[in-house]
Amino acid sequence: MATAFSPECTTKGNCEQCKAMLKPPARPGDPAMFLLSTFSVITAGFRARLLFVRPESSRAAVLERFVVRAEACTLVLANWAADLSMMWRCLVVYSTADPSIQTKLTLFLALLSLLSLGSGISYIISAFRVFNVFMIAFSFITATINIIITILIIARLSYHQRYIRKTLGERHSSPYSRLQYILTESTMSIVVFNVAHGVVAWKQKDKYVLVLPHQLLVHIYVISALLVLYRASQRKKSLDTQGQTSIQFSRSFMLSDLLEEHAERENTRESSPLQVDPNCTEHRQPNEDSSNSSIRRQAL
Repeated sequence: MATAFSPECTTKGNCEQCKAMLKPPARPGDPAMFLLSTFSVITAGFRARLLFVRPESSRAAVLERFVVRAEACTLVLANWAADLSMMWRCLVVYSTADPSIQTKLTLFLALLSLLSLGSGISYIISAFRVFNVFMIAFSFITATINIIITILIIARLSYHQRYIRKTLGERHSSPYSRLQYILTESTMSIVVFNVAHGVVAWKQKDKYVLVLPHQLLVHIYVISALLVLYRASQRKKSLDTQGQTSIQFSRSFMLSDLLEEHAERENTRESSPLQVDPNCTEHRQPNEDSSNSSIRRQAL
C-alpha cells in the first residue's frame, strides 16, 4: 500500500519507521491469484461441456456437482484475496496515524473481514440453489466493502497530499493524485461487475443465465488486484524517465524516495564550499586600495 509519511517524521527520512515503510514487503498472494484464475478457466471448460453436451449419466451428475462447488469456492477465494489486499493497503496507509486510530481501524476492518467471510461461506453452502439469495447478498456486500475501504484510503492520502503540498510544494503532491486514481479504477471494476452480477441474479431466475457472469467475476477480482501493480509500475517508469519524484509499488504500492531526495539536496547544500564571485566588488577592494596608494605616492 502506499507509504504516506507522517507530519511528525523528519524531512531526512532516517527514522526506523520510514525505513520499514520503504522496504518492499513480500506478496506471496500474487501466485495464488494466478492459480485461482487458471483454475477458474478449467472449471469453465467443464461447465461449458456440461451445458452443451449434457450427458445423461450418474457420472455426469457427480461431475456437475463438483464443478458447481468448485466454481463457488474459486469465486469466494478470489474475492477474499482481493478484499484482503485492499485491507492490507489500508493498514499500511494508516500505519503513521495515531495508535488509537490504528486500533479502531483494525477492529473495523476485522468486522468487514467477518462480514465477507460469512457471506462467502453462506454462498458456498447454498451454491446449488436456482435462486440463490446468498449469492446476491455476496455480490452487494463485496461491492460495499470495497467502496468503504477505498474511501478510507483516499481520505488518508488526501490528508498527506495537503501536508506534502504545504511543506514541499505543489509538484510533490501529484503522486498522491495518481495514487487515488489507481485505487478508484481498481475498486470501480469490482463494484460495477458485482452490482451488475447481483442485478442479473435478481432478475433472472435461471441458473444457466448466470454461468458467464459468474465466471467473469473471478477474473475481475484477480485483474483488479493486479491492475494496481501494473498501473503503478507504468507510472514509476514514466517518472523515472522524466527525472521526477517517482512512486514505486514493489509488490504493493508506496511513495518512493521522497524524503531521501530532499535529504540528498540538503547534504549537498551543506557540504558544498562557498564559491566566491570574482566580479564581486568586495574582492576588488584590495586592488582598489593598492591603486589608490600608488596614486598618493606619485603625488608626493
